[in-house]
Amino acid sequence: MNNPDQNWRWGTPEGSQEFDRLMDARLSFREKIQWVEETETLHERLAKKPTDALIKIIEIRSV
Repeated sequence: MNNPDQNWRWGTPEGSQEFDRLMDARLSFREKIQWVEETETLHERLAKKPTDALIKIIEIRSV
């Protein structure tokens, strides 16, 4: 899936809602479930070892 171009408005409450609607229309149900599972995993990692979880995120994003 291609992500839409970044926009500064997404940092505002209205822009965030617009982005959510846009992404909701683009994601399949399977992708939505995968996103929820990844978010839950991240939440669990942050609850256990916040520093290690953040380092892992930075490593993933820098690739």
